Amino acid sequence: MAGAAKKCVHELLKQASKEGHAVVGAGLVVGRLVDPTTLHNQHIRAHGLEGQLFRTVLRDALCAQEIPCQVLLEKTVYITASAALSKSPTDTKRIIAGLGELHRGSWRAEEKLAALAAWMALPAGAKKSAVKRR
Repeated sequence: MAGAAKKCVHELLKQASKEGHAVVGAGLVVGRLVDPTTLHNQHIRAHGLEGQLFRTVLRDALCAQEIPCQVLLEKTVYITASAALSKSPTDTKRIIAGLGELHRGSWRAEEKLAALAAWMALPAGAKKSAVKRR
């Protein structure tokens, strides 16, 4: 699995470069960070282990390409982001929701979270200019 993840990340970065994009960071928004071994229900534990494996393998594949990666908890991502972006949680939500105006079709919660994770992955100077362009 690790080899497949490294190959996919490598191909994705190669495609981004070919299209003139520089990947400077990544963010993984996850539902839970519970240690799966603490879960008593075997079925739920299996899902927890699967999520943990996916997170770890993807994060390791990104790190192997020297792409910084941050794991963010969905429940607290706006609080975490607002501190990192020097904005209130309300302003952060408003800015992310406003990005949906540029997006055709529905602007689902997971797309908003992906946009927020991407914003947080930007270098400090780029974060400020991204807000000014809005």
